[in-house]
Amino acid sequence: VPSKQLILDLTDGLVTNEDEGWMHHECRKLMPSLVARLRNRSGILLLCGYTANVDRGLRRSAMALAKSTISTHPLNEPIRRFATRHSQVVSGARLSTQTQASLYAAISDWHSKKISERRATLENIAAAKASAERKLGYAPTTEALWKSIRGPNVTQKKIRSFLWKVMHGALPCGINWNDNPEYADRALCQHCQVRETEEHLLVQCPDSCQSTLWALANGLLRRRGLPQLAPATLGDILTCGLPNRKLKLTPGQERLRTIVIAETAWLVWVIRCKWVIDDESDPDLYPSIPELENRWWKMINSKLDFDILASDKKRYEAKAIDTNTVKDTWDGLLADGATLTESLKRHRNVGVLVGRGLAARRPPGRNR
Repeated sequence: VPSKQLILDLTDGLVTNEDEGWMHHECRKLMPSLVARLRNRSGILLLCGYTANVDRGLRRSAMALAKSTISTHPLNEPIRRFATRHSQVVSGARLSTQTQASLYAAISDWHSKKISERRATLENIAAAKASAERKLGYAPTTEALWKSIRGPNVTQKKIRSFLWKVMHGALPCGINWNDNPEYADRALCQHCQVRETEEHLLVQCPDSCQSTLWALANGLLRRRGLPQLAPATLGDILTCGLPNRKLKLTPGQERLRTIVIAETAWLVWVIRCKWVIDDESDPDLYPSIPELENRWWKMINSKLDFDILASDKKRYEAKAIDTNTVKDTWDGLLADGATLTESLKRHRNVGVLVGRGLAARRPPGRNR
């Protein structure tokens, strides 16, 4: 075989893999059957890997056998019939070797087999892939899309949870209120009186705060040398953690784009929830534009404060954010460029973001 890892899985790692029930193996359905086939052999079995120096005829023979086997038994599907009367299939995991974490993983895997993909999830994933192909220059895999919403640039758990819910179409809006007759009126947008969807409330509603907040986000990104990258569709929000191959962006610019888009989308949702639930959709209690601006600037400035504080290697050691990454992210966005360097030396923010103006010295919510 050409794979050294396969030989290790069948020899040195065989006991461990069988004790774990092949839980972490990429071909966990096929491997127990393969081991059973090999154990049913009566003679001595030698496993050896081949390289480019091995005879070409042997390599062709091995490749032909592999192709014929795949055509007979689909990849990663269990083989149920054996040439011998008694099979050697070892199923399940050895209980004495399990930990609490591995048992939880096994239970989760067992439950996941019964659950099919939600239609809303499939639709949102398709929309995100189409958006990435249009704006980022490539179509990501589903796995890459899921990893991007919990990548290193999405640091807060609440933002990761929010993006996860958006991907699944699980935010309590629109048809998700239909199961509760007491709050059926919340299925409609309280501004437009149309069916409220995630895309409508985050990027489309003309009377909500989303247009004001996304304009602020665009302004900040343009000051950092980025074109207009604020989302126009829900797919643009879901792909905020993916790298942009159309534009030659630095890691810091990519990081700033992810932070600004993810945090702004979350703030739109938070403001909507407070107004609809706490303020009972009272038009007189909807935040004014100055209040929205102050709140957005406070949120972004808190991200800057966090980066500066987290760059302290003496305190956080290996978990500290690299100073060059912080500089690359926020370079040119402070009123005085020298203050960023000074802030990183002191590990506290001594500057003000460009464009914030009086909002930097006024508590959130106060009118001009």
